[in-house]
Amino acid sequence: MSFFTFKDSLTSFVSQGDDLHPALEVLEDNTAKLIETKMSLIEVVLIPARTIMTEYVQARQKYLNDTEPPMPENGSIVVKGNTPSTWKTVDSARGKKEHEWHSPLTHTFSPSSLSTQSAFGQYNVDNGLLDDWGLERWQVYRAHNTLTWTRAANYTGSKETLSNLTDSAIAPLATAPYSLDITGRHTVENLTVHAANWSTGMKWIWSTNNGYLYPNNIYLGTYNTWGINDAIDNTGTSIEALCARLAFNLLMKDLNNQFPLDPAD
Repeated sequence: MSFFTFKDSLTSFVSQGDDLHPALEVLEDNTAKLIETKMSLIEVVLIPARTIMTEYVQARQKYLNDTEPPMPENGSIVVKGNTPSTWKTVDSARGKKEHEWHSPLTHTFSPSSLSTQSAFGQYNVDNGLLDDWGLERWQVYRAHNTLTWTRAANYTGSKETLSNLTDSAIAPLATAPYSLDITGRHTVENLTVHAANWSTGMKWIWSTNNGYLYPNNIYLGTYNTWGINDAIDNTGTSIEALCARLAFNLLMKDLNNQFPLDPAD
């Protein structure tokens, strides 16, 4: 290869690198817009949806706990021996309730507090849902054949979910201390719409067709190429590649300057 061929190739390579600056600016601008879109979506759609659903779940849970019947025998545990003559009443349990209702807002997944794992209202994880909350009835006290009562942690199997969201379930929550707006903000229709909006917003943010990197993403799909996070990741990779190319271009410029066309230079 002649000197002039080498010089021409080197100069051309440097020129091509210089031409990449506008492309880098476009990618950086696109990334900024994607991030702004994501933050706006969270602020306008996801947070309000989570807030309104949380208000309902909190009120319904409190109502269920408030209306849970007290212990037998006027609020005391009846401790039963082998014969009726040995039955006794444990006054230390008076006022306690045998059962209480748990939710993802007050309890975490464990064998002693909540039967299912939930990412309720979490928009920063790819499995965050607004319709997976459950109000679960747990036995929290039990009697023994002694004059004592003990804590228990037994899930009874009774549960309320979004499918139980009805006018009759909401109706008792209109008055204090629950004070929901059952004719406007907290109607079945409005709560259902917000749950659907949450799902749509999360699909926009988290959808991906990259099963290799995100095998457990609930929004994974063969043709789900519109995810905002995916787009941010992809443009970020492109930006890194361009920055690496431009950094190398500086070295090539230095090399090019060492071989002027006119040796006198």
